[in-house]
Amino acid sequence: MVLALEVGFKRFDLTWTPSADAASQQLHEIPRPGADVIVHPLAVDASEYVLEDVPLHLRWQATYAVQTCMPDGECISSELLDVAAHDTRGAVGYLKDDPSEPLSHHFGASLDLDAAGNTVAVGTRNDGEKFRAGSVVVYDKEDQEWSITQVLRPEKGVRSSLLFGDDVALSSDGDTLVVRDGAYGNQGAAHVYERSGSDDFVRVATFRGDAFDPSNVPPAYGDDVAISGDGRWVTVTHGCWRTDDRSGVLDVYHRDDSGEWGLYQRILNTPDGGEQVCPVEVAVDEEGARIVAAMDAVPADPEIRTWSRDSEGVWHELQDWRLDWTVTSGRSVTLSSDGTRMATNNGTPRVFVEGSAGWAEELAIHDPLPIEQWDIDPVRLSGDGSTLIVPASQESSNFAGVGGLSHRTLPGQVTAGAAFVFSRSGSTWTFASFVKQPHPDHRDSMGGGVAVDETGTVLALAARFEDSDARGFGGDQSDNSQDSAGAVYLY
Repeated sequence: MVLALEVGFKRFDLTWTPSADAASQQLHEIPRPGADVIVHPLAVDASEYVLEDVPLHLRWQATYAVQTCMPDGECISSELLDVAAHDTRGAVGYLKDDPSEPLSHHFGASLDLDAAGNTVAVGTRNDGEKFRAGSVVVYDKEDQEWSITQVLRPEKGVRSSLLFGDDVALSSDGDTLVVRDGAYGNQGAAHVYERSGSDDFVRVATFRGDAFDPSNVPPAYGDDVAISGDGRWVTVTHGCWRTDDRSGVLDVYHRDDSGEWGLYQRILNTPDGGEQVCPVEVAVDEEGARIVAAMDAVPADPEIRTWSRDSEGVWHELQDWRLDWTVTSGRSVTLSSDGTRMATNNGTPRVFVEGSAGWAEELAIHDPLPIEQWDIDPVRLSGDGSTLIVPASQESSNFAGVGGLSHRTLPGQVTAGAAFVFSRSGSTWTFASFVKQPHPDHRDSMGGGVAVDETGTVLALAARFEDSDARGFGGDQSDNSQDSAGAVYLY
């Protein structure tokens, strides 16, 4: 018996010719070398089996076989089907801008997924109507089909187009969205949008730097935004915007039981004359009980800081420590849903786990890339803490699709971009896959934006300088007629 494989978007279709004399059939799946066998029951006369929501970045080495058992108890297996021997590029989804709107530029300037991997919010840098105006395109999945359900734009009548959508953050259920607006009212803001069921997102709150001190407003407020998984806590950062007292700001906002949003606490505000501490990126856990931030600190080395909310609802700093920061760019931080695992990137991607004595290093990745190829991109940890995505937007090999380190061929596509996936079992991390776009091209810079769902089975990678004129879901990826239009790939 011979198995055949047909590949669709996040889908494997397996077909075979069953034995007329069979008493039973089973499909045996081994997700990756060394993994346990997964048994899929089959009808005795089944001739096909469809696997949906396939995480190609975790299944590119999967093998499949159909075991047939006869009435006398004898069982035979089909020839082993090895996914790695097939062209699986068709399993990668391709998201572009809204076909009903003027073409954007830098589609993928920001990116986030909900916990189930059913909603993706994509920020653009230029909405096609006004230079550097921004927008946020919302894609939703229904019945295995992805479509654009809404496009959010800056508020009319307010100088808010500049950098609208430059950062986005989604709650776990995908129904609360935070959007950074870098020039709202000349000073910047973070907007909160909410939706219910099939309704559109509606803006319910706008956070500005004057909420804490109206006489002391930071320009371009909102360098980075984050939201707790439950959608009730939002953090907004601003770096060192006042050179006179060298302050950095980290504000926490909360939605109360009546649904009203307000400033809850400013947990970072460097005092006059103190060390210059500038939050670069911030992350929040599922329940809004833990906050971590990657910080610039002058004249000292950069650092990581963590805060926890006590039983009375007050945030307290728990721990700060300095790493051997080997570069001055690319510092990032990401947190698991339960707040017990954290990943950072300072040129050497690391994972930390919290124990009784505080945070301890669990993983430091020095290979497979030289440091200069992944020192500028934010790492991402799946909500369950089992999958780590290390993007490398400057990677230049000409491989296409998903494979292993051996597929890193000689440079042929300058800064086409890539990502490296690592998986955890217990406290042991192993390399899982090397991820490229199906049609890499010069200076696509895939990996400049990255998001991953709760379980690590849905991965989104942005290539904000990709040049195709395609629109909506799918389209011609080989087109290069629109400079820096941008795209997002789903694995």
